[in-house]
Amino acid sequence: MEKLSLNTAKKLIDRAEQEAESIGVQMVISILDDGGNLVATHRMDDAWLASIDIAHNKAWTSVALKMPTSGTLGA
Repeated sequence: MEKLSLNTAKKLIDRAEQEAESIGVQMVISILDDGGNLVATHRMDDAWLASIDIAHNKAWTSVALKMPTSGTLGA
């Protein structure tokens, strides 16, 4: 499997932010590699500070269980 690059993580963040804006939700987006290591985190303006930990934990759980968090935001 190819290593998840920062450039790819930025593209995923852009797509997730577009989706968040379309549904009117400010969110924190965390991107982890397949080993559960943080690649990037992005906090939208006015997103809850508590969402930083929640987003990271949700992404880590997704990696650990090899399951999507929800939705399909393809790269």
